[in-house]
Amino acid sequence: MLTRIAAWDRGEAGSGYGSDATYEDEMDERYENMGFTRDELDDLLCQGVKPWDDDAWDVLAALHDF
Repeated sequence: MLTRIAAWDRGEAGSGYGSDATYEDEMDERYENMGFTRDELDDLLCQGVKPWDDDAWDVLAALHDF
């Protein structure tokens, strides 16, 4: 149990954010990209979908269902 706690403190647990900086970095990234991460934005752009399109979230969900 102590090993699990130590791993979580170092951000190795894999079930969330290891530090506040990581969480804040993702929030900054999403703020800059209309709510999407850079990877999600790349997925959308490869499909010809702009992040401001009304169906952008639906397209992303469909892509991630595969």
